[in-house]
Amino acid sequence: MMYMSSKPYFFVGLLLLGVLMSAMNIRDAMNLLPDNGDTLDEINWSDQKKILGKTDAITNSNRIIIKDLPITVAFNGVTPNKENSTDVSINTTMMEDLRFAADFESVTPNNNNTVISLISMGRLVDTILVERCILSIRRRGLYSGTILLFTDNIGYQRYQSSILPWDNRTKIIQGKDLDLIPIEDIKEDREKNIAISSAEEIQQNHQQNQSRPKKYAQETMIYKRFKTHHKKYIAEDPIMNSTIRYVLYIDVDNIIGSPLSIFFQDYVRTVTEELEQISNDIKFRDLSFISMFKDKHLRGKMHSGVILFDLLHQDRCVDGWRNEMDSFWHASDQTMLLRVLDNYSRYHCRVFSLIHGHLAFPNKRLMIDATNANMNSNMIKEGKKKRRKGRENALVLPTFVHVTNFRVKKINNATIHEGFVRYALDVKDNDTFIDGIKWKQIVSPTVKRITEG
Repeated sequence: MMYMSSKPYFFVGLLLLGVLMSAMNIRDAMNLLPDNGDTLDEINWSDQKKILGKTDAITNSNRIIIKDLPITVAFNGVTPNKENSTDVSINTTMMEDLRFAADFESVTPNNNNTVISLISMGRLVDTILVERCILSIRRRGLYSGTILLFTDNIGYQRYQSSILPWDNRTKIIQGKDLDLIPIEDIKEDREKNIAISSAEEIQQNHQQNQSRPKKYAQETMIYKRFKTHHKKYIAEDPIMNSTIRYVLYIDVDNIIGSPLSIFFQDYVRTVTEELEQISNDIKFRDLSFISMFKDKHLRGKMHSGVILFDLLHQDRCVDGWRNEMDSFWHASDQTMLLRVLDNYSRYHCRVFSLIHGHLAFPNKRLMIDATNANMNSNMIKEGKKKRRKGRENALVLPTFVHVTNFRVKKINNATIHEGFVRYALDVKDNDTFIDGIKWKQIVSPTVKRITEG
């Protein structure tokens, strides 16, 4: 009897519990909304573009814990470590109902919204690869925009006189000390290495400088890290910061063989198609991406000698790439990038493949064809009608011809190498480099100054 009389109270209790839980759910949902008074419908990703480069991704942002999501949403240099949550640091302008954030627009790279980036440090400064590459960018690539040349102290001094007198659209940038000599914390290492120490010795260790220059498997990894630093250097220039959307990174041993405008058009088409294919997949709703060629010689890897960065959509990729460079002991930046791509749940990065027809590594056939084309061109200019048989049409080179040192040594033929470079750069005997140096001197396979004889 008492059991029957308590039944109504039981149902009333359940009803009150349900009301309480509903109120808590509404409160939690409200906490996810931005606290600046905007509604989700009023927030637009295009607002983020207006502040590009002016603040880091984590600056002026709301830190939000989104419970029970199966994916991580952002990477800020550390692994998210909440057991049942995802640590997110994104600007509220990126929320827009948590939809797919990579809203790529068909804005084609051009001379005004794109910079070309080159890196020359260490032993590269002793070559004339940079001058050769810039000449090809201007003459064959028909690119008239800004070129950023990142270099060290020695290179900064040298390139002032070897480049600026004939190309004042190149900005020579000496890397910051913290980028040229990255520092790591060694506090934990010292404590681990102390077997038996007195309290006084431990205190002395703590008072000493707890950092040191970071070591890498190869010194050149420090130079390769600059591929991830474009945005912060561009942000320091008010004009570039307000106009630049894209960065085209090129290894300096590349020669540009065709107008870059065609490559840029193909890039937009390729990225648009890639994004359309994944647009309905919630996993990719706020990915970052960069664009590279597949490496034909190393299966599964991407060719890091040409990279196109969209500054609006690159951050997770470049931050993750730099993090792997700093934390994983290996000599290949390609391997570091693969570690980023293989851990999408942490880095949210993808690489979109560029059309491979735009890239070639020179072989003997290509160099011979270019040498013959150069001879035919000279005959026409000299008024001679006779042309080499089978070479009636002008040779069209790929957009990027990557003349690596390995290729030069493998071909091992200075004559056709000279003919190829002369044709690719449209070199004339009377072209001047700087006082007393001819442009034809850069056609040597050694890419060093040579003595005419």
